[in-house]
Amino acid sequence: EWVRQFALGYENAKAWGDRNGLDVFYGYEAGYNGTEFLIYGLSPEWMMEHEELKTATIEEQIGIVHSGGGIVIHAHPFREEWYIPELRLYPEHVDGVEGFNATHASHLSKSHFNPEFDVLANKYAREHNFPMTAGSDTHTTLMLGGGILTRRKLESALDLVKLIKSEKMYLLSDGEHIYDRYGNLQ
Repeated sequence: EWVRQFALGYENAKAWGDRNGLDVFYGYEAGYNGTEFLIYGLSPEWMMEHEELKTATIEEQIGIVHSGGGIVIHAHPFREEWYIPELRLYPEHVDGVEGFNATHASHLSKSHFNPEFDVLANKYAREHNFPMTAGSDTHTTLMLGGGILTRRKLESALDLVKLIKSEKMYLLSDGEHIYDRYGNLQ
C-alpha cells in the first residue's frame, strides 16, 4: 500500500505524458534527514518486492538499489538549508552526483539560490570521477529548466541508467547554461 501511494505521482504524470506525447520514466528521491539521493532504473513493482527499503540504513538502501540494477545519484550534495542538519557524503556508495540544480543557478529561483552549491558538487564529482546529472528541482511551474539533454530519445529508465554509466556524451543544463557531462560550459 505504501509503494502504491508513493507511486501515484508517477502514475498520474505517466498518464498525462501518454496523452500528450511526453515520455515519463519512474524514478524517485530517497532521503534521510536532509541527505537526498535520486534513484533511477527500478520500478514500483520492484519496490513492492523489497519492503526492506523502508527501514534500511542509507548504505543498505544503496546496496539494495544496486542489487536491482538501479543507480544512485547524490542530489544537491552541498546544499545548505534549514532542513539539512549536516553535510553527508557517500563517495564509496553512489554512482554519480547531481552537478547542476536549476534552483541553485536560475535567476527565477525563489529557493535554494546559491550557484556555489553547484560549484562544489562539480568539484566533488571530478575528484571522484563521477558522472554528473542535472535537474530542475522545481516544485512549481513558475521556473522551468534544468535537466539532461541527449542526442537520441531515451526509451526507458534503464536507457537513462545505461547512458549515465557509459562514457557517451550527453549535455546538462542548470536552466541558464549548457554544460558537458564533465561540467564544462558549452
